[in-house]
Amino acid sequence: GLRALMTRLEELLAATELHGMRYSFASEARIFTEQERLLIEGQINGIWGSVLTIFAFMLLLCRSFSAALICMVVNVTPVVFVFMLMGILDIPLDMATALIACIAVGIAIDDTVHTYANAQGHLARGAGITLAIARTYREAGRAVTITTLILCSQFFLLIGSQFIPTREFGFLTGFGLALAFCFDLLLMPALLVLRWRWQQR
Repeated sequence: GLRALMTRLEELLAATELHGMRYSFASEARIFTEQERLLIEGQINGIWGSVLTIFAFMLLLCRSFSAALICMVVNVTPVVFVFMLMGILDIPLDMATALIACIAVGIAIDDTVHTYANAQGHLARGAGITLAIARTYREAGRAVTITTLILCSQFFLLIGSQFIPTREFGFLTGFGLALAFCFDLLLMPALLVLRWRWQQR
């Protein structure tokens, strides 16, 4: 892109004898490139800020470090897979795709809290871990499934866009939310079972 071109030009100029002259890039392309760089850096820093903030609120809500850690693992792991997919498909980190992580984590945490709170509620009322998870699937599982279908369908609609950044944003965000749904209903119950067995010991 533009940044790669300017980097190449800087390398060529650095290897050329300029006899004391100095140079700088000045154009709308340079301004756009700098804006994109600052936005991407800000979004990456924002991801860490969002993760730490959500983890702090989960600690207050669950009043348990292990429970908050389970919820964060379930929500952060899909984002990691999204960035892995971007690498496989050679999709660049730009102004559109830089927004995916914060949006995916922010939306997915709602389903995670709903699923976890439902399972803990059944455990608190004396149900065994297997029965608690089964009832969570029947109650919270339906709501989470409907919510995910609605959100994913809306983001996947953007795949029909002629604007490539919008198309990539819609596909990757929908993919991330679908992964978060799978982790909520598959990974979280497994982690809850491990935590319950550890507590029983």
